[in-house]
Amino acid sequence: MVLQSTADDNVHWQLNDVSSMTFDSVNITLTNSFLNKIANYFESSINKIVKGFLPEFGKLIDTEINAINKMVHEQTEYTWDFGLLSKNYPLNMTMTQAPTIVKDSNLIKLNFDGTFHK
Repeated sequence: MVLQSTADDNVHWQLNDVSSMTFDSVNITLTNSFLNKIANYFESSINKIVKGFLPEFGKLIDTEINAINKMVHEQTEYTWDFGLLSKNYPLNMTMTQAPTIVKDSNLIKLNFDGTFHK
C-alpha cells in the first residue's frame, strides 16, 4: 500500500492500492493417513478452486481500502473522536499531518491531535 497525499496541506491523504494475490499451491496435511490420501487425490481440484477465488479476495481488500479512503475524505471535526475514557470527553484522534514512512523500517509514523472534546 502507498500513502498518497491528496492536498498541499500535508494533512489529507489516502491509501493507494490495487490488491492482487498469487500462490503456487495449497498443501493440506491431516493427522489421519487415510484422509491425507484423499486430500492428495483432490489436490489439483482444491488448488483450482482456491485460485479461482483469489480475484475475489483482492476485490474485498480494495473495497475495505475504498471505505477507509471515503471516511478520511469525508471527515469532520468529530469523525475521529473515540470515547476511550468517557463518552462525555472523547479523545480527538484527528491527524495533524499526513502519515510518513520511517526510513529503513516497516513503520508508519502517525501524528494525532490527542486533545479531548467536551
